[in-house]
Amino acid sequence: MEQTTSEVTIEELPGGGWTNDERNRVSFSLDFATTRKLHELAFNFGITVDMALMACYAILLAKYTGEDDPVIGYLLERQMFPIRYSPTVHKPLGKFLLEVKHTTMQALEDRNMRKNLNGNPFIKAAFTWQSANTTPDESDQLGTFELALTAFKKESIMMHIEYSARLYR
Repeated sequence: MEQTTSEVTIEELPGGGWTNDERNRVSFSLDFATTRKLHELAFNFGITVDMALMACYAILLAKYTGEDDPVIGYLLERQMFPIRYSPTVHKPLGKFLLEVKHTTMQALEDRNMRKNLNGNPFIKAAFTWQSANTTPDESDQLGTFELALTAFKKESIMMHIEYSARLYR
């Protein structure tokens, strides 16, 4: 199965479908102990913290949507990379984390996939990891997705979940 989606131009796709007025945001931070455990998990499997968070996000999406292979738009350097992950119930976490690493690296290395896919109706969820010096308006690019998770590191890991109010009440 192909892990990344095929190239589609924005002009071929319908628009996003809602305005920012119809969006809600929930913000929270991970406590120090959870942040430390997340760093340890990433270190132990040779992945980055954002890959560990992406894995958690994929598992959460699979659990709540019932989809075995959610496609998540990964925003990096103002470019959206559509990536398909396959967290299955019987797959060991360690194996899935290594798959996330491989799949993410493969998608990022494929420079032909660098398309701005905001508004793509096939990508309903997005994820972005922001460094401390990233400007907040980068997360504004996530406004056309049904569900978007933005995470950034300060003293602890801060998270914003933005979602379509008309879909999630």
